Amino acid sequence: MSKESDIQIFDTTLRDGEQTPGVAFSVPDKVRIAKKLDAMNVPIIEAGFPANSEEELEAVRQIKDTVGATVCGLARAVPKDIEAAITANVDMVHVFIPTSGIQMEKSMHVTPEQVKEKSRASIMHIKEAGKLCMFSPMDATRTDPDTVGIGIPSTIYKMFASIHAEVNIPLSVHNHNDFGLAAANTLAAYDAGARVIQVTMNGIGERAGNAPF
Repeated sequence: MSKESDIQIFDTTLRDGEQTPGVAFSVPDKVRIAKKLDAMNVPIIEAGFPANSEEELEAVRQIKDTVGATVCGLARAVPKDIEAAITANVDMVHVFIPTSGIQMEKSMHVTPEQVKEKSRASIMHIKEAGKLCMFSPMDATRTDPDTVGIGIPSTIYKMFASIHAEVNIPLSVHNHNDFGLAAANTLAAYDAGARVIQVTMNGIGERAGNAPF
């Protein structure tokens, strides 16, 4: 079996892609796009952020009822977000929390110990609900022990290789294109062991976009 055979494409067009300035999908838009992704045999579709609004929750729920792919919903590491994703009947909850010093201090006003406890509690909440959990340390390229603070292929490779050597769980990679390196960094993470590859159609997404499908 080739090592490429265990790759899973994780399409986040409907979540991170919608964070492109000026982009807003209606519920029917989201369902149509999800159907197209499903027809392409995309294994995991991040359908949205259910806690964001009732309309968003309904869109995620409709997608779950429509496609055969694994449907994922985003949540912050807080109970109400996780409950909204569970209410939307997703298969997977993608929970995130900032882990870099600057984000913990300036954005979340929490200590590293509090981040760890919130992370543990959120993961247990999701697992106890019988859902798959994807955990994202937000702003990972500025999180210790990364001393460079910027994602270039060599540092991304080292980061993923070090994690891959320590844990026996699938690793996912989510890169933005601020420095024009989203695709290169994603390939570097793959070489280091990442197998869940997060992408968007045409590379749309927050700020400069994501790694393009």
